Amino acid sequence: MHQLLSASARLVSIVAACSVALLSGCAINMKVPVKDPAPSAVKYEQAEKSGAMALYFKDDQPAAVKGNILSGSIPMQMTYRDKPFDAAPWIAQHTVAELIARGAAASLAQSDANATTVSIKQIHVENHRVSGFSPFVTFTSVSADLMLLGGPQRITAYVKRGKVPVWSFDEIIEPTFNEPLNLLTKELAAKINQRVFMLAASDKQVTDLVALITTVRLNGPPRADSQALV
Repeated sequence: MHQLLSASARLVSIVAACSVALLSGCAINMKVPVKDPAPSAVKYEQAEKSGAMALYFKDDQPAAVKGNILSGSIPMQMTYRDKPFDAAPWIAQHTVAELIARGAAASLAQSDANATTVSIKQIHVENHRVSGFSPFVTFTSVSADLMLLGGPQRITAYVKRGKVPVWSFDEIIEPTFNEPLNLLTKELAAKINQRVFMLAASDKQVTDLVALITTVRLNGPPRADSQALV
């Protein structure tokens, strides 16, 4: 009986390993290099009239998850400049850079002295794949509290992306990791602006963005050498 149970356990382990291999191809523990996003080109109106504010990002995630934000079907290693990806300072840097690019008088503080605190509660990337023929999907999210005089205000961002790799699993890195992280910082910047700086793009810029979206839906994405609006 003991030998039968041992054989069954080995069979289950082999089936599980084969299932993961089928789902991931060569992706198990592959490195996922994170890139710095390009800030937006659209500036807010009347930004020069807004007050200046320093933002201090505090990583309040549980210690067990701070260095391990990725989970899901396929074990992978997110890296930044050839080192393990430390998501909180990366998000802080690029969220503030996005606010500055849009014209808000924001700066990144190194302490909470004379600064508004952004308390990061969770950063998470979960990947999922049903079979070797289905899309590789990521669910990327961030949750934080903006600590204002009237009390904390929750700000969140959530991005879902999928891609079916055709020739190599490297094809999934840009659309399912870098693009969602890019959008995450832009969403956080927009929501911080709504609560703190209260700036807005001009009507013409909004009209141009709507026209661009309509064009992309009808004709596909613009050429790589065209000027980006977002």
